[in-house]
Amino acid sequence: LGAPAPKKAATVQAVGKKYEGLYAGPVCYAKTKLDPERCARGEGTIHGNKITGDWMTGANLRIPMFLVGEISPSGNIKMELHSEKPDGSRLATIELKGTVKGDDISADGAFLMGRPATLHWHKLSTSPPKHTGAH
Repeated sequence: LGAPAPKKAATVQAVGKKYEGLYAGPVCYAKTKLDPERCARGEGTIHGNKITGDWMTGANLRIPMFLVGEISPSGNIKMELHSEKPDGSRLATIELKGTVKGDDISADGAFLMGRPATLHWHKLSTSPPKHTGAH
């Protein structure tokens, strides 16, 4: 009895190479009572229906930021960014939702504590980078 293919496999096939490549640009955090608005450069690679990435952020670029997410066949994207302390425990988590259109990713959301965040990236390459952010 042939079981139907898992739904996840169909999603990967439907997304295919349509969005694949390396994207980069600013991740911006809104002003709060204690902190000014600030932006940092981030990057991620779309492969199939997944986006992953990692980069250094924070003062003196000493805090690792990790990105994981999924893209639907229509281009809707859901991402989680999180930073870590040296011991590997989470420092902050940001949840973003948005779209991939043409060569651009636009998403907005917030830190779990409520601070708004936005991301506006542009495709730099269709080749994967030398490192991946699988975490």
